[in-house]
Amino acid sequence: MQSTATNKARIGLIGLGYLGRYVYEQITSRPQLGLEVAFVHDLAAERLHGLPEEVVLKDLKTFAARSNAQIPSRVSAARSHSTRRSRRSAARKEPLV
Repeated sequence: MQSTATNKARIGLIGLGYLGRYVYEQITSRPQLGLEVAFVHDLAAERLHGLPEEVVLKDLKTFAARSNAQIPSRVSAARSHSTRRSRRSAARKEPLV
């Protein structure tokens, strides 16, 4: 979905760790991307300190109120590797170590 006022795609970020912070900074500092941060949510409230209040989503259950935001999926390389490893182990019936 795109914001009608700015005609930008609105992105919701869940998690403001290293990757989430980087994505937030890229979106907010590069208007040529055509993206807008709709909300940011993190279980660790201290990570949200310093963000504009209008983008902070304190309770993820209230996401529906901002339903016009897209949430990009992310898969880390480490997670992808462990998933492949667990599939191989399961196929060979070996325990994961």
